[in-house]
Amino acid sequence: MLSVGGLFVPPDEKEIPPALYFAHVLVFSGTALFLLVMGRRDRRAVSLGVFFLLVASTFTGRLLNLWADADPPFAPALRFLSRVHVEAFKTYLFWMFVRDFPRTPRVQRRGWLFRGMAGVALALGAWLFAANLALALGVPAEGALDRWFGRDTSGSLFWPLLYGALVPAFFYAVRQARRASPDERRRVWTMVGGLALGAAPILAFSILPAFIPALWRFMETPEGERVAALITYPGIYAIPLVTAYAVLAHRALDLQRVLRRALQYGLARYTLGAVAAIPLLALLGFLYARRAESLAEIAS
Repeated sequence: MLSVGGLFVPPDEKEIPPALYFAHVLVFSGTALFLLVMGRRDRRAVSLGVFFLLVASTFTGRLLNLWADADPPFAPALRFLSRVHVEAFKTYLFWMFVRDFPRTPRVQRRGWLFRGMAGVALALGAWLFAANLALALGVPAEGALDRWFGRDTSGSLFWPLLYGALVPAFFYAVRQARRASPDERRRVWTMVGGLALGAAPILAFSILPAFIPALWRFMETPEGERVAALITYPGIYAIPLVTAYAVLAHRALDLQRVLRRALQYGLARYTLGAVAAIPLLALLGFLYARRAESLAEIAS
């Protein structure tokens, strides 16, 4: 079944075209470089940029292996690099991001919750990175390590541990937004809204098949996986763009006001269109009712 791309467990490599992996790397790393260059003086932009670089690295393994399959002289080095999982540290980087996002009075910033969760995220990242590096080096007892902490092993604790420490960071940012200025609160809700919109198609494809057997059967086919990927992955690609905007925008837009004005504009536009169409519809009705008469009689 489908998974939540660069932000959650990567999908089965056999079912997703390499082009989507390349698109992930391009979108997330491109956004990261933009943040690091344009926001180099903003600590939260730097933290978010490094986070997106680590998200991009999640999808480089398959691309490196495909390159190695072409049998270049450095193929062994490529295969080794494909098993060096620096993305283990992305949870810690996201906690470093929410340390400053949203901005709040300094006296309220680093509470016990932040210090504890950031420490847990760093310790977990270091352990998961070291465990998978040991697997790449072929150390003894690799069977137990791979079963419990292997990044690509089905049923291991790698992803549950990593994201079990990441999800609370979103709630921490929302909690901190209550103490922030109105502009900072808008930034937080812009980020949360972008995540919700990006994840909505994925959640739909993950939940609806349980209630619609026909959709479940279709999703189990290779064609169903491809169709679901083409529908859901564009939403994933929008997430880093919306988040980068929430951080770097000089003044965050009030989304509620923007949506309300857009709705008012749309209603006014279609109302005017309907009003303008009434005379035309009346004329057409008149002509239809007198369709048996000649044009001279109608004109008179």
